[in-house]
Amino acid sequence: MFQSTSLSLTAFLSVLTLAPQTFAATIESVPILQQLEQVVTWFTGEFSNYPQFNNDNTVPLITMSNCSVDIIGGSFGSNTKSIFLEQNFLTTPQPPRLRHYGFSPGTEGINLTINSFESSTNLQGLCHQPVSERSLLLSNINPEQCNLELFRLLEPVRYSGTNSPDGCPAASNPIITVISTLSIQENRIESLDLGFVGETQIFGTPITFTSVTESNLIPGLMALFFMGIGVSIKKQFSS
Repeated sequence: MFQSTSLSLTAFLSVLTLAPQTFAATIESVPILQQLEQVVTWFTGEFSNYPQFNNDNTVPLITMSNCSVDIIGGSFGSNTKSIFLEQNFLTTPQPPRLRHYGFSPGTEGINLTINSFESSTNLQGLCHQPVSERSLLLSNINPEQCNLELFRLLEPVRYSGTNSPDGCPAASNPIITVISTLSIQENRIESLDLGFVGETQIFGTPITFTSVTESNLIPGLMALFFMGIGVSIKKQFSS
């Protein structure tokens, strides 16, 4: 996943095909505030990419919890919907990805701003707290943000956008430029982050999240359990 590869023309053009001018031609006429409510509803909840991981275990297994939060000590605007996002990587040694996602109405689409945090202390597990306790301090939200505009597309109905070709500096390392593509539909979120140092691509794996229910979460947990047993036995015989 993190091996260096050269940026291919094909990969670059595939990102450009999702440029805003392409979206504009397929927008359905739906009131913008109605679009805002729909995309936030679809983005909120519990997700994982277990079906994708089950088909290809070279892809990291990730869970994602997204929930609405209150902002304390300020505001992003009366029409901005604040969502806390937490991604946990179950098969790779990476820290959780914690972000503030702000959705607001734009002229033709939905504006999305993505912010990291000054400190992640006590943020992990926020979406599993009582609703009344789900809040973020405005002072803890990093003012540096990444911006996308999401457009409503049809067949199937979804909200899609990209920050290509400029991208944003990676929150973990500003030397890395990340070009992000996001598509949100009911019970499904598709995400692709391509990381570049100069013109060299150093990471980029498409992730497909699907809505989690108790019935489709159990097989994934069972798979991890048996994977853990396998690794433990292998270590015992090799020692």
